[in-house]
Amino acid sequence: MQEKIIKQHISNTLKNKNLRIFSIFVVISFILWFFNALNQEYINKLLIPVTFKNFPQNKANVSDLPNNLVVSVKANGLDILKFEMRKSFSPLTIDLSQLKFDYVNKDTTIAYLLTYRIKDEIEVQLQGKFKVEMISPDTLFFRFSKLSFKKVPVKIDNIKILPQKQFYVKTPPTVEPDSVTIRGPLAIIDTISEIYTKPLELIDVKENIKQKAELIIPPEINCNTQSVTIFAKIEEFTEKTFKIKIIPTNVPDTMKMELFPDEVTVICKVGISRYDNIQSNAFVAIVDYNSIHTNKGEKLYVRMIAYPSTIYSYSYTPEFVDYILEPKKK
Repeated sequence: MQEKIIKQHISNTLKNKNLRIFSIFVVISFILWFFNALNQEYINKLLIPVTFKNFPQNKANVSDLPNNLVVSVKANGLDILKFEMRKSFSPLTIDLSQLKFDYVNKDTTIAYLLTYRIKDEIEVQLQGKFKVEMISPDTLFFRFSKLSFKKVPVKIDNIKILPQKQFYVKTPPTVEPDSVTIRGPLAIIDTISEIYTKPLELIDVKENIKQKAELIIPPEINCNTQSVTIFAKIEEFTEKTFKIKIIPTNVPDTMKMELFPDEVTVICKVGISRYDNIQSNAFVAIVDYNSIHTNKGEKLYVRMIAYPSTIYSYSYTPEFVDYILEPKKK
């Protein structure tokens, strides 16, 4: 019985050994086959990014140019594998100095480029390891428009300024430069009357603003600058209080109106630099006799009809007052 077990063990060991040897030969054979396959030549399609240079002067491109060309190349497997394993590939630059033009009218030009003309250039940029067999598309078409220039104003748009507590925006934001020169196809330039700033939010501001703002420039347009500078003055404010008389208006000549109280207390918020310039006579508060007939209550509403434009805000009390009407004594 023991002898039989030993013979079985020896048999299994030999089988496992033979299996390992067979596996090693299979792996070696695969490696040899793989390297042999890589040394063979293949025709393969490569997706190659492209850029363009030497556009015609004084003309604007209005065509939708491809970002890639499909290039069929012949090369050995190893070079193709290396190319495919790259995470990125520098774009091939296509020189447009070889364009053939067809003039449609004085403002529009159609041009084309047969891609076989750039075959040698592609092979050079591929470091001579690939033979270009075919390029798709076989023709690149271009549409050019007459180039136009225009000076347009810059408009501040979506600028949000949130000062710190006790501070306010003393002057509305201004922009420098206040206009820019744009260049592009005549048909597009004619539709643009102004260039806007990109949205900008400034929070917790307590000092004068000098902030760069990017411009929103249409993709078909070139601009002499990509950004402008936003300026705004920020100032701390304080409160100033006045008492002013309420003026009755539209009272008939035969009547006399008395108000209780006959004055309001005005509290205004004003920048520190303007504090001394704000006087009580700049505020005018009234009650209107004509509102007696439309007034639902027994009091009259006090309206502030004049106040300085240089203050930040104001409030006043009371907003309603009692009144007595009596005939004037003759």
